[in-house]
Formats: sequence, structure tokens, C-alpha cells
Amino acid sequence: MRVLVVSTAYAGALVAVVQDGEVLAEGRCGERGLAAALPGLVSGLLERAHADCVSPTRPPFCLSSSLIVQTGCNLGDAALANRAAPVGLVAVVVGPGSFTGLRAGLSVALGVGLGSGVPVIGVTVAEALGAELGASSSAPSPGRDVWTAVHARPGRVFVDRAGGLSAYAIDALPPAFGPVAVCGNAANLVAGTLAARGTDVMLTAFRLPGPIHVAAVALARQAGALPPLPVLPAYVDLPEATPKAGRPAPANAATA
Repeated sequence: MRVLVVSTAYAGALVAVVQDGEVLAEGRCGERGLAAALPGLVSGLLERAHADCVSPTRPPFCLSSSLIVQTGCNLGDAALANRAAPVGLVAVVVGPGSFTGLRAGLSVALGVGLGSGVPVIGVTVAEALGAELGASSSAPSPGRDVWTAVHARPGRVFVDRAGGLSAYAIDALPPAFGPVAVCGNAANLVAGTLAARGTDVMLTAFRLPGPIHVAAVALARQAGALPPLPVLPAYVDLPEATPKAGRPAPANAATA
């Protein structure tokens, strides 16, 4: 099955089409102007994947991927939608990470899913990095807890560990009750802070969720090997921008 991967939690956007553990096509854009650039980036990848479904005997069934992304149009006919779709599943990274990036990524992923009639599956940064770490030759020993550390606003980090996902000031990290391995884009900062306390800490090389492992986690979740996860942004801190008077903050945003 071909999987469209959308990852916008941090470091801009990474989108890819993955099949059988191989990246067939990939595109990236930076954080500046991400929300405006992302639909075109995804459309370009889908057009490349979509070309495989075009044949002289089936042109009416090929749906424009730009229409799917930009409008999220609902075909209303599941069989037709499945024939038209260049991918069979959309895997989207739900966070933690950039407030704006998560909103943009989920909007596009859900638009593709709605327009093409394929499932949209959420994957956390920790799940994707954990899968990649576990498959590597440098996987930590079973007795070493894995912390996924992601930059938040200045002076704060998101930490996803066995105790759950929370945001912390860098000088107020929770205690580690044993050896720790750290991954994520704030791994250097968190590992250094823990090491200064005397913690036995392993700094891994894994910083960004890779598309192959995002797709693998999504497929496992679809197959029931992982518990369901709402396709909603994993907000931890409230956004830095203050809503205008009378306009509430997002309902699923929660303080740490």
C-alpha cells in the first residue's frame, strides 16, 4: 500500500509517498510560509504518484490531486474514491511541535483523506522516532527509558516519556529514575541538562521523524497493533499568540 506521509511538527514540512518501506517521492519546505506552500507541495507529490493510476481505459476515474488537497472534495462513492486515490492511507505527525505547523499539516492531511476517501492515521513524534530507534543497530538496552525531546517556546521543551507528554522549563526537567536515551530535535539540550545532574544518559542520533517509520507506525495502528489515536494536534502549551477578545483558544489546547 502507498502511504502519503505529512510531517510538519517542526523543521518545516516533510511530505513523502512511501510503499513497502521505500520512499518513492519526497518533498520539503521551510517553516517560513509553510501553510501557503504545503498544499502545492503535497499536490506535486500526489500528481507523481497519481500518474500510475492513469491508463487509456480509465481516464474518467483519475481525480486531480490538487482538487483533493485544496478543496477536500467528497466523491460520495467510496469505490470510485479508492480507484482515484494515488495512495491508500495518509499518515500525519500530530506532534508535539509547532502550533502553526501542526494545524497546517493536519488540515492538508484531512483534506486529502476526505477528498480521496482514504483513512487518515495520526502518529506522534515519539512513536515515529521510537520505531526508528528500535530498528537501528544503536537501539538502547531494554532497561533504558527513551525520552523524546522537542523544542517548544524559548526556554521550554516538550518531553514525551513513559510518564506521558508534558512541557517543561529546561531547568525544571522531571527526575530520571534510571538510565535514559534521548532523541528529538531538543535531544542535545535535554541530554546535557540530565548529564549535568549525574544521570546516565545516552544521546541518540535521531532528531526528525523519518517518513518510512511514520508510515510503518500508521500501518501498525490501522492494523490494530497500536491503540487508536485521535487525528488532532498534540498541543501541550497554549499558543503564544493571544486570541482577540471574545475568540476562545483552541478547545483541545491544554496547559502543561
